[in-house]
Amino acid sequence: LVRRHINTPLRSVIKAIEHIRSGQITDLPTADRKDEWGLIQNALIEMSEELNRSYSELDQRRKTQKALLENVPQGMVITDQNLNILTHNQHFLLALGLPSSTQLHNQPLAQVIKQWGENSGLDHSDIEKALEMHNPRYFSREIRHENLTGPQWTLMTHTPLPEGGCARTFTDIS
Repeated sequence: LVRRHINTPLRSVIKAIEHIRSGQITDLPTADRKDEWGLIQNALIEMSEELNRSYSELDQRRKTQKALLENVPQGMVITDQNLNILTHNQHFLLALGLPSSTQLHNQPLAQVIKQWGENSGLDHSDIEKALEMHNPRYFSREIRHENLTGPQWTLMTHTPLPEGGCARTFTDIS
């Protein structure tokens, strides 16, 4: 009796939890019981289905964000509250003279900008202006630098984000 009413359904619930914990949030076993164990199993199934819907929505938003970001004609980079790069578009890499295969995710934006400044002949004061990271207000800076074809001007904008971090754009204004 104990085995039929406690052990077997408990094992079934544990199996469902392990299934979810391992990342398999679809195709959970159905609950065929009508007692409290059935309620628990059904609740797990419903939570799993809701989690699956949330993951799908999040993935769709990520794809939409990436598509929008890639269609912005300026170089654009988004950082987290610690000013580490969350995402950027290909125009950002182009604006900084970096190969299109460069991976910058989780790198400090200050480090990337400092390297760009040093590689493109910015003087120390212009690098400092470009490194102004924790400014809580919007600003823009025109920065003169060198690239392979000679002198170039880039308009850099800085927009703080509500949850921390910032969005920066880099536009060739030569």
